[in-house]
Amino acid sequence: MTFRPLAEHETIVIMAPAGPAPDERVVRGLAVLRAHHPHVDLRYVPERGGPLPYLAADDHARAAAFERALGEPRAGAVLFVRGGYGCARLLGALGPGAGKTLQARRLPLAGFSDITALHCWAARLGVPSVHGPVLTQLGDLDHADAAALVATLRGSPPALDDLTRLVEGDVDGRLVGGNLTVLASLAGTAHALDARDAIVVLEDVGESPYRLDRCVTQLVQAGCLDGARAIVLGDFTRCDTEEPTPHRAIDALRERLLPLDLPLAIDAPIGHGARNTPVVLGARYRLEGSYLRPEA
Repeated sequence: MTFRPLAEHETIVIMAPAGPAPDERVVRGLAVLRAHHPHVDLRYVPERGGPLPYLAADDHARAAAFERALGEPRAGAVLFVRGGYGCARLLGALGPGAGKTLQARRLPLAGFSDITALHCWAARLGVPSVHGPVLTQLGDLDHADAAALVATLRGSPPALDDLTRLVEGDVDGRLVGGNLTVLASLAGTAHALDARDAIVVLEDVGESPYRLDRCVTQLVQAGCLDGARAIVLGDFTRCDTEEPTPHRAIDALRERLLPLDLPLAIDAPIGHGARNTPVVLGARYRLEGSYLRPEA
């Protein structure tokens, strides 16, 4: 089961489910996106300014904008402006109609970071979604990632290569995961990660090693990683610390994940770093050697 691929004549609708975005980054992202798919509609960005400075608008306004994006007749995909914080709050404001619309239309949702909460929402509805760049990241990435994003929305996701293996083992399974901190925050909720028979992809930004340890521990103790088949780590950008003592994020993650006795790969070009290769959460992938490939 997959999403309905974006057609060349259809529109990518863009809205802000979480935080506001600087205008210049929106303009840069639009220019990159339109070079690969000219039909883009930005009208669903809510008015700047919510009840708090880190929200693009209040919860009900953002939820209404999202529901309108899902129901837009010309829409073939929904791309999010940025992450930040706010998607978990959005989950509580969405009415049942939003889920029914997504299930009926099966539009691909695309984004990452805080958008992980919406990926988990879509997963519970049985609709795969695209973990990939948000609009404001496109101007900072190689154009190959923008091309790959559009290709993925059209139904042709790329393979990831040059992964480093810490624990060998070739497996296949559903791809799940996203931002580690967001996934930990959803543990114990109706939208918690379900990793049974799945390959779990994780990334994060700006979290010190002990906080990453705490997030993995929460997922383990909540049973969210029960039944997982493998773990793939992407970028953990700006997560290494120098004070009071140098500490690498990968050391904390490796120490916490190795006891799970699962195939483990690192260095996937996914996250807040220089690359953010899109992958389809909910689709079947195979982890084999240094490759993570979508299965037909």
